[in-house]
Amino acid sequence: MIRPPVVAHRWADLGFLLLLTAFGGLGVRLFFLQHLRSAEGVLAVERQSETEEEVPAPRGAIYTADGVCLAATIRVPSVYCVPSQLADKAAAVRALARILGLNEAELRARLEAPRAFAWVKRKVSAKEAKAVLDLKLAAVGLRSEWKRIYPQHRLAAHLVGFVGPDDRGAEGVEMAQESLLAGAPGRRRYLRDALQHRIAPEDLEEKPAVPGADIHLTINSSIQLAAERALDETCQQWHPASAVAVVIEPATGRILALACRPDFDPNIYQKYAPGDRRNRAITDPFEPGSTFKSFILSAILDRKILGPKDTVFCEHGVYRIGRRTLHDHHPYGTLSLIEIIAKSSNIGMAKLGFMLKRQGMTDTVHRYGFGTSSGIGLPGESGGLVTSYAKWSDYSTTSVSMGHEIAVTPIQLVTAYAAIANRGTLFRPGLIGRIQEADGRVRMEFRPQPVRERVMRPEALDTLVSMLMEVVEEGTGTKARIKGFSSAGKTGTTQKNFNGQYCHDKFYASYVGFAPADAPRALALVVLDEPKGAYYGGTVAAPAVASILEQSLRYLEVKPDRPEELEPGAPKKPVVRGR
Repeated sequence: MIRPPVVAHRWADLGFLLLLTAFGGLGVRLFFLQHLRSAEGVLAVERQSETEEEVPAPRGAIYTADGVCLAATIRVPSVYCVPSQLADKAAAVRALARILGLNEAELRARLEAPRAFAWVKRKVSAKEAKAVLDLKLAAVGLRSEWKRIYPQHRLAAHLVGFVGPDDRGAEGVEMAQESLLAGAPGRRRYLRDALQHRIAPEDLEEKPAVPGADIHLTINSSIQLAAERALDETCQQWHPASAVAVVIEPATGRILALACRPDFDPNIYQKYAPGDRRNRAITDPFEPGSTFKSFILSAILDRKILGPKDTVFCEHGVYRIGRRTLHDHHPYGTLSLIEIIAKSSNIGMAKLGFMLKRQGMTDTVHRYGFGTSSGIGLPGESGGLVTSYAKWSDYSTTSVSMGHEIAVTPIQLVTAYAAIANRGTLFRPGLIGRIQEADGRVRMEFRPQPVRERVMRPEALDTLVSMLMEVVEEGTGTKARIKGFSSAGKTGTTQKNFNGQYCHDKFYASYVGFAPADAPRALALVVLDEPKGAYYGGTVAAPAVASILEQSLRYLEVKPDRPEELEPGAPKKPVVRGR
């Protein structure tokens, strides 16, 4: 018998043993996966197809006091892509860039990045969305998002502000009331496939978003439109570098209108320069000039230093104080206090400043709220510029009495004059009329907020108002007369100060007035920066204030207190609609 070699037999046994070991290992692994890791495997698969995302809250709307919508939130489509699923990426990039007006190179770089999801363009138009769907690209789809819109475009733009690319308020009420307008986002979990499409029609879990609160401003849309139209007409005639108009209700401090030029459309705010978007009524202090004389005169009357018929010698138009020489526009001799304010005599006011003295001057400045912000509650507000008491000189006493060496914002000037008009109460200017939650609950309603109950004695302010009526009747403000109504006001014309030197060809022109004089319902201020062709406040600003006040009184249905001035068949209150 021939026996097989011993070596060959051993190799066969070894091979069989290795094969048996391999199959045994596979069996153990299979048992482990099927029985011991099966639950964990199922969870891993589920995690790969589950998505959790934030649910943005719809932003609250902004309305005028009379219900005109200034800012709203609507649903719009946004285009997304799953880059890994694009069959022909180059062709898709070309088509999408053409339809959506995108830079082709930038879009290509975004879609070539290693990511499972990429936005192509957010918040597109309905036309763009349809064109994208017509491409029939499986890896490209649409999602619905919230978009902020401003239906009235430029109307009250500086008050409303706008929402930036991060969907947060960037200026105006949008920024100041961000926490209330934004609401609270929700969360949702759902199943999706590799193309980011939802697999199940229902969410696995959802926490609903809480919509933002609606804000109703104090401004009246018709008065706002009247102010803006008056500014536009004034700017077309006098071509200032900028202009501001503010209207306030003296009895409460409620802001009825606020407008600036240049202006902007918050729907396309990116296309405007930052200066166009600046709310100059609260950010830009200026030397008020003769409009400031009323406050100094009120202190003279309040302290009974002089009465309205007492006189001051005005030096025939030239008055030397140390190294400084003051001039009046005309060579006045002796003027009563009524004539000093009506004719706006600088020399007369300088002498009144000396009578009031430095302490009386600084006390008056602070009583009317100058040197601190008005508290209107908008971002970027300036407190103006007031020299500290320790740094005042005799020159300061005379300068401030004429509205120089002090800088105020239009909103400060308006609120201070409202205290004169209402006979003594300095109010914080109110802009928010009502805040209403999405469920209808009213969170806040406007209430007047007095800052100082009595800036001066009511009797002194009564006398001052009668003197300011003379400004309109016989003085520098005759172009501010309103047929059928008594009114009071003050003109201002100020040389601009550059690096401590007053410029002889650049001016601020202003006028502030209110009506009816005895029980004012509206007070308006117009300020023009560097008007061309004329620069006196009584010439370029007073007519605009008269127009604003006349229309405001009609919209408020105020009965004329001088009906004899009205012609038979005078026009009735017009209906003015927002843009």
